[in-house]
Amino acid sequence: MVIVLTAWLSVLNGLSFQAEPSTPEEKVLPTVAEPDWKTWEDTDPKLVETWKHIMSFRPDRKYKDDTELQQAKMAFDVAYKKLQDTPVAACAAAVPLFRTTEDDFVRLSIVQHLEELAGEKAAAPFIVWTFSKVKDLGSHFQYVYEWTRLCALEQNPTLLPAVFAILRTHDQSIFLRAHSWHIRTHECMYYVLGGYGRGVIPYLRPMLRHEDPYVRRNAAFALGLFFDDSSEKALAKMLEAKDVGSGGAAFALGELHRTKHVRAIAQVLKSADAPTRFWAAYALYELGDKEAVPFLKAAADNEKDEDTLKEMKAAIERLSGDMKPLGSDAKKLDAANLGDLLTRIEKDNGLSTEDAGSIAISAGKEHLNALERIRYRSTQVPSDRGNKSFHIWCNVIKEVRRRSE
Repeated sequence: MVIVLTAWLSVLNGLSFQAEPSTPEEKVLPTVAEPDWKTWEDTDPKLVETWKHIMSFRPDRKYKDDTELQQAKMAFDVAYKKLQDTPVAACAAAVPLFRTTEDDFVRLSIVQHLEELAGEKAAAPFIVWTFSKVKDLGSHFQYVYEWTRLCALEQNPTLLPAVFAILRTHDQSIFLRAHSWHIRTHECMYYVLGGYGRGVIPYLRPMLRHEDPYVRRNAAFALGLFFDDSSEKALAKMLEAKDVGSGGAAFALGELHRTKHVRAIAQVLKSADAPTRFWAAYALYELGDKEAVPFLKAAADNEKDEDTLKEMKAAIERLSGDMKPLGSDAKKLDAANLGDLLTRIEKDNGLSTEDAGSIAISAGKEHLNALERIRYRSTQVPSDRGNKSFHIWCNVIKEVRRRSE
């Protein structure tokens, strides 16, 4: 995808917080139609064989040594050069294989090459169709994640069916090898959808009623990270199922700091699904209501999952102790210094977090848009530091929202 400066600026503008309407706006995703298979014609049989040769280079293919691997890479480059020499004929030759295969890897690979050979506009219908067809999201999550991020940055509603492929993921994450760091599933939702901006929220709200519980869960994750207050009623309804989707709803209500749902979220601790119980415990931690302690203790006594038990114990410890809000020991800033500091941190892609406490106690509703821009910028730094900064700015925004209630 070709991302220009204007697209980047529109992302930041699209993240502005707006007054929530009394009736939440919902929008239906555009219908996914089959692309025009005759977009390119005059198929060259030799190029069909070239495509098949290129598709034989798979990430799961085993090579006996580095020499064989390098030879395979050279052969790939030679084959791809043939396609580049006659891009229109190459695209035409790809269509029969692309149209008939049931192999996710082949479809995803071809559509990437179509975009490179024919341009974004011509390839767009094929991109949307491809991502609507992906079955094994887990095996190709890194690829899907990168592509859905790029599609989201276009802020084009016709690409949203492709972007929303990310909602079908189960428990994949992005592993940053250079940092031995994972960006977890729920954060991946914002890393992708944040590029579209808050304009994606009306399309996400109907997803809370989707037949797939993972889509419901991931839509709830995203809406929670967007702090979509208008989804509260729908999120509360989701808790009743005590299924995978309920975990996402609990997470979102925790982000929104809706303490009136403590008892309903506590019931989700009884879910048969360990990650769902984890998110219920996380939400109770965030809500900070001591009423949840007996429910957490009872659940912890029977919890077998190590990660979930750890989260339950963390929540019990916090709720049983002296809960100090973020920034309680920090120095408050005057308006001028606060404004200058936010400007500087935004230019630094949100990586300067040493004054987060002071910002949390000094900022008000009028600063939420700037804080949202800072948080999104931190997602553009693919490192452990960028992800840690993202966590910190999430907490700052939550504290500013809570103080403004």
